[in-house]
Amino acid sequence: MQLGLKKYVQFVGRVPQVQVRPFMQQADVFVLPSLSEGFPNVILEAMTCGLPIVATRVGGIPDVIKNGVHGYLVEAKRPDEIAEKILILLQNDQLRNEISRTNVAEVKAYAWENIIDQLERIYLEIQ
Repeated sequence: MQLGLKKYVQFVGRVPQVQVRPFMQQADVFVLPSLSEGFPNVILEAMTCGLPIVATRVGGIPDVIKNGVHGYLVEAKRPDEIAEKILILLQNDQLRNEISRTNVAEVKAYAWENIIDQLERIYLEIQ
C-alpha cells in the first residue's frame, strides 16, 4: 500500500552528533515511538530545537513530557494514536508554535548549570 509520504518523511539513519540539530530544525514535530526508554536525551535535544513532542508513555519520558504542554504522550504500540497526535500538531500552527515556545523555555531547567545547582542544594541539605 502506497501512502504518498515520501515527500513528507525522510529516514536518514544514524546522524553524527554535530548534524543532529540542523536535522531537527528542519522538522515540524519530533516523534519518539519507543517501547522502552530510560531518560532519553534526544527529547531534550528536540525541545531545545523548539519541536513539539509526540512520544510513548514509557520509561522516563513522562518525567519530561507533560501531555498537552510539551506535546503528547501516547500508549506504546498504538500507531493510530501517534498519527492522530501528529495530525493535531501539523494542522494547528498556533498550538504547535505555543508548544514550541514552551519547550524552548522549559528545557533550560535541564541545562548542566541548573542540574549542578540542584545537586549542590541537595548535598547541602543532607549534611
